[in-house]
Amino acid sequence: MCIRDRHYIYPFLKLENKNTRAKFYTAKDNGGAWIDIFPLNGIPKDKKVFRKYAQKMDLYHSLLGKGDTINQENFIKKFGRKIIRLGSNYYRDRMVKMLNELGKIHSDKVSDTVWANDRLHDVFPANFIDHYIKLEFRGKEFWALKEYDEYLTIQYGNWRKLPPEEQRVGHHEYDLYIL
Repeated sequence: MCIRDRHYIYPFLKLENKNTRAKFYTAKDNGGAWIDIFPLNGIPKDKKVFRKYAQKMDLYHSLLGKGDTINQENFIKKFGRKIIRLGSNYYRDRMVKMLNELGKIHSDKVSDTVWANDRLHDVFPANFIDHYIKLEFRGKEFWALKEYDEYLTIQYGNWRKLPPEEQRVGHHEYDLYIL
């Protein structure tokens, strides 16, 4: 999908496999198997300014998520979601505009300012994205951040330890089919 497509509501890119189809239980999305591509932006040195950006991004992110949901609800909630959905392109475009503003900032720290769950916490030294190494995965080599361990630790905490079994669940609810 193209970000300029009026039906594409996300302020980031997705790489999709067109030979598959995801059938979501609670979302209007109906694309194929995908990998999200989130931009990393420089962040303002002034924490108050960064907090303002983060709060606006949180609001638009929340509205896009609510508008994309198809839960079976009462009439009032369904109507509210339809109203929110009408603004999806506006929310997306506002987020892209803010990303462009942040993209002009030269900073020693970067963050996924667009879709992160905790924009204020998930901040990384900018030099993490300057150096890469090849890592082997399932018999193939792939490029990875040289500081991948530090990056994953900032992002996920102790990422090497599996969560308790009851917490090992996906956060997307869908069935995936090969076409």
